[in-house]
Amino acid sequence: MKIGLFKSKSFFKKRVLNMIIIISLVIFTVIMMYVYYKFKIDNLEKKHFYIQERLKKKYFYKLKEETENYKKQFKKLEEKIKMMHHKSNSYLKIIRILLCKNQEIFNKLIDNLINYTRKSFDKSDYDTFKIIKKSIYTVLLKKTWTSKKMKNIINKEIS
Repeated sequence: MKIGLFKSKSFFKKRVLNMIIIISLVIFTVIMMYVYYKFKIDNLEKKHFYIQERLKKKYFYKLKEETENYKKQFKKLEEKIKMMHHKSNSYLKIIRILLCKNQEIFNKLIDNLINYTRKSFDKSDYDTFKIIKKSIYTVLLKKTWTSKKMKNIINKEIS
């Protein structure tokens, strides 16, 4: 009695059945490898997405804090201007005092003026804006860090 995988006497039938088993095992392993790597790739994508979201939140909160700090600084600046305006009633003195402290405040003031011009305002606001603009230009002319080209542009603006 022969011991084998199948009790078939035909050599051809044994060979075909063995080939079918081998092919089905290969197909099964390929499918399992596909499923394994598919899940692995999905997990990697989820991790990548999760890391991206964490980074976005981190930088978002960082930017939010910075903007809140700038808003606080602007509020303090506006309060100082209002207080000084009530005391002296002259924009020129206010701006000269602020500009003497540092150049960053000047840059912020210029940004405020640019934003202020974009908004719609009535005649009285426009007059005060002109006074502020002219006073900033006069202080700028006296500063040492302004270039000659800039001074020429300012002189044209004033006249």
